[in-house]
Amino acid sequence: NRRAMEILIRSGAADSLDPERNRARLMQELPDALQAAEQAQKDNASGQADMFGRVDDLSKLRPVDHQKVTPWTELQCLQSEREALGLFLTNHPARFHAADLSRFTSCTLDQVARRIPAVTAANRRGGISMTLAGMVKSVRRRLNKGGFMVIEDHTGRMEVALFEAAWQQYAQLLVKDEILVIDGRVAMDEFSGSHRMKAEKVLTLSEAKSGHSRGVHISLRGPDEDICTRLQDAIRPYRNGNDEVYIDYNNGRAKAQLVLGAEWRISACDELVAALSAIDSVREVRLIY
Repeated sequence: NRRAMEILIRSGAADSLDPERNRARLMQELPDALQAAEQAQKDNASGQADMFGRVDDLSKLRPVDHQKVTPWTELQCLQSEREALGLFLTNHPARFHAADLSRFTSCTLDQVARRIPAVTAANRRGGISMTLAGMVKSVRRRLNKGGFMVIEDHTGRMEVALFEAAWQQYAQLLVKDEILVIDGRVAMDEFSGSHRMKAEKVLTLSEAKSGHSRGVHISLRGPDEDICTRLQDAIRPYRNGNDEVYIDYNNGRAKAQLVLGAEWRISACDELVAALSAIDSVREVRLIY
């Protein structure tokens, strides 16, 4: 039925039916495909055939003229997998930010045990200070005693405990499927036999990137007569910060590396990266740490 077909498409099981593995197009073409299949079943049941006669060998059917449909982004594909299967199958959203996260986190979740040897953990009752990041998998509240959340990245999972004061301060950030960056102390939990973090500070991914970045790097491809105006329009809302703007420019005949003056220092953030990325002449934008 339609619901089953939608789940197959969203999970990626039907990718091979599209020459470009375009799940958005498969979803858009599904109603027509179901209608055609229903009509074929009715024709077979009534003994009818179309003007070309009955085709029993499916390999002789004419190729489908696929529509032009903008593919889902990889993050949209991952979200559709989560909705269909309850898990991320082909990748994990945290992996898209792994390069940035490695700049200001202690390690990935699967490396925590190696960073906290058993002897060291036993001698440090309060745990070892670490900065970890992960997507919120689940959250549960304890009555007036804080709460817990489980975070996961593309390597593993960990439980994070928040005392009441921390819960009151950061509860609004504890949203399922949000990627958070957490400062705290990590120790072995004797009850569960796994490591647990006690959170001291919680930041959104955007806040963490902005707080640790020292500038933005822009790669430009020319010639483009309007590039200065477009750069000014994109950067202007983020001026008067402490971060610098670095530009690599290439017009096919010459190359130049520039650092904008102090009057164009900015507050680097994901929103600025998105605004710059929308400019046609911009080939790459990344935060510098």
